[in-house]
Amino acid sequence: MRYIISICLLVIVAVSCKNSNEKPKQKAVKPTKENWIEANRIVAEKEDELINSFINRRKDWDMTKTGLGVYYEVYEKGTGSTIHVGEKITIKYSLILLDGTVVREKSDNNIVTVEIGAGEMVKGLDKTVQLLRRGDKARVIVPSGMGYGATGNGKDIPPRAALYYDIEIGV
Repeated sequence: MRYIISICLLVIVAVSCKNSNEKPKQKAVKPTKENWIEANRIVAEKEDELINSFINRRKDWDMTKTGLGVYYEVYEKGTGSTIHVGEKITIKYSLILLDGTVVREKSDNNIVTVEIGAGEMVKGLDKTVQLLRRGDKARVIVPSGMGYGATGNGKDIPPRAALYYDIEIGV
């Protein structure tokens, strides 16, 4: 009998000496649409704070925010007509990341002809140009969601990069 009690005690001790460093298994949480919406809202808010900080460091800028979250300011008014979807325009521009990295310099070599509304430039710039006139010179800051998005362009625009354009629209 003593032998059976000893074996039972030994089994109880062995079982109770289980490795206490093991972490309990966690169930995988399946992302929901609401989780993604909330995560994107937080990212957009942080990016908007970054954009506002960039603008506030330039004391003479007076930018307007569009309903799409794009900021713009016409700093030299043109005398041409307003721009509409389907029209072709020429744009001379520089493109700078908010960290100061110059992606494209404004020069005579950096002039493009695009059709408005045809997807030939990032959506935020395309939509904002429709608020301008031919001959305008403007500053435009495009949040990443209206620019190259979460992936960047694979070359010189990193993922989730807000873009600062200085543009001149041809007459």
